Amino acid sequence: MKPFKSKKHKKKVNHLILFTSDAVDSKVRQIRLSPGGFRFLMFVICIIAGVLAGYFVYGGTIYQHFLEKAREQEEIIAELNKEKELMTAQNAELNEKVAVLSETVNQKVQAEQEAEALDVQMSLPTDFPLTGSAQVEETTIAAVRAANAQEDGEEQQQDENTEDGERPVCIFTASEGTTVVSSGNGTVASVGEDADFGYRIVIDHGNGYQSVYLNRGEPMVKEGDSVNRGVTLYVIGGDNATLGYQITQEGVYVNPMEMIAISG
Repeated sequence: MKPFKSKKHKKKVNHLILFTSDAVDSKVRQIRLSPGGFRFLMFVICIIAGVLAGYFVYGGTIYQHFLEKAREQEEIIAELNKEKELMTAQNAELNEKVAVLSETVNQKVQAEQEAEALDVQMSLPTDFPLTGSAQVEETTIAAVRAANAQEDGEEQQQDENTEDGERPVCIFTASEGTTVVSSGNGTVASVGEDADFGYRIVIDHGNGYQSVYLNRGEPMVKEGDSVNRGVTLYVIGGDNATLGYQITQEGVYVNPMEMIAISG
């Protein structure tokens, strides 16, 4: 028979947690924890402390990172604002240059339009074809030929082309030293002899009008010459005091005095 041994019981150790305050009438509260509960509480506290430590350490790093990013963004924004101000100033300068250029172009276009209008006006054969005063007679080529035949004591020949003989012509009689001039800008289309007046100068004004100058003097221009209004075509002398002057519009003869009247 085995001898009887008494078992020793381990003494249970409990942990007591006291809660109190500095108030005069405060009561002390206590929580009794078993060893297992105390260990669990310590485990939870350690986890919470670790989490908080990690949060503050990692959170501080993230916060610093965000601060650096914010500073970088502020620097970028400041740089962009500077570039914006510079571009705004450049844009204003460009707009000013564009306005000046536009005004210059408008002035140039206006000047070109005025020059074109003046050229159109100057190309109309509306000026007086002589530099001085003169007596004028409105007649026809047929009447001039009849007068020439009577002056020469010859019998008048009947015109084969009645329409040609009825062409209107102005006969100017001027004093010696007067010059016959172009009545408008144009190009000398032809210079040649004329059976009734001696010489014939035709100026094409480039707008459907042609002016014709008939005189016995020596022509001062040649075919192909560009002439402006007032350019000398003949010089009136003692034996060529008479100028025959005609105008055609699109090939049709018109009364020259009607054209001269336009210019006032």
